[in-house]
Amino acid sequence: MQITYTNDYRIAVVNEFGEMLKAFSQCDEDRAYAFFLSCLTPAERAEEDQRVAKMEADLAIDAEDAANRRLSADHYSGW
Repeated sequence: MQITYTNDYRIAVVNEFGEMLKAFSQCDEDRAYAFFLSCLTPAERAEEDQRVAKMEADLAIDAEDAANRRLSADHYSGW
């Protein structure tokens, strides 16, 4: 199960065989993701939740690293 973009600028939820289950306009990303989640088994949903949690943690670390680099650069540049 995955979310993909189609050639006609839509978001599609496809199964493991590549069959489109449902398509959404690109402005409906939230609805597409909600539909995607509703198609998952409980085990798959747990894996997706873990993947999202890891991604959010990685983004938080990246943001903290960027802020620290900026503070360090400001310190050494005399600001």
